[in-house]
Amino acid sequence: MLVSSNLRRFVERAGSRVADFAFPPECVLCRCDLPPSPIAERVCGSCQEEWPAAIEYPCQRCGAESGPYASTADGCPHCQNLPASCKKIIAYGMYENKLRELCTQCKLPHFQPTAQFLARCLWNQHESVLRTLGCEVVVPVPMHWSSRFRRKTHPNETVARFLAARLQIPCSTTAVRQIRRIERQHLLSPSRRRKNVQGAFACRTSRTLQGRKVLLVDDILTTGATAHACAQALKPLQCEIAGVAVLARAVGR
Repeated sequence: MLVSSNLRRFVERAGSRVADFAFPPECVLCRCDLPPSPIAERVCGSCQEEWPAAIEYPCQRCGAESGPYASTADGCPHCQNLPASCKKIIAYGMYENKLRELCTQCKLPHFQPTAQFLARCLWNQHESVLRTLGCEVVVPVPMHWSSRFRRKTHPNETVARFLAARLQIPCSTTAVRQIRRIERQHLLSPSRRRKNVQGAFACRTSRTLQGRKVLLVDDILTTGATAHACAQALKPLQCEIAGVAVLARAVGR
């Protein structure tokens, strides 16, 4: 029931363990009750059958599906138009079908468990790669304050905090800020996307980030324009974008 779900989330935000006793865990997709488990973010058996598959053969640079016999040490056709700052992209799955639906849902407050579960999937699929990057701080791609006020949540931060906790490094959610509103990227052509985000981000002076290797986190990456704009904003701090971690990799327009 909606009232029960809202009450459970209130108790969880309050940090009380009473939630696990008073309310059974829920499937992050269909919200059906699940048996108690130490892992809060779970999916039921029925939804597991529909859960989007991970990218099986990712390009070593851009993370897109490339096929079992493709040599991608120097990139793949999908890398051609990516900015230099996107030298290593780590993605859970391709932005299509069920994963596309889940990424849209993750923008809603009551679907943050879904974002957490997708972050867990990303980590389980690419833990060794994420550790090898040697990142020193995790930075989520920010949204404009007005969008944050309206949505009340930010999936990029949810994923960034999860990965930072696993890597045992800081997560800086205030290092980069979006200083002006932008159009929705998915509605624009590649050239307009780059212009749309140019100068849209700025960094704050931070000892935590000065000269550090950064893992940038976004929900979806297509042209890399947003990630590149954030990388440009971090230049005054002499940061190196060691990798960009995303839930979904989109190709094409």
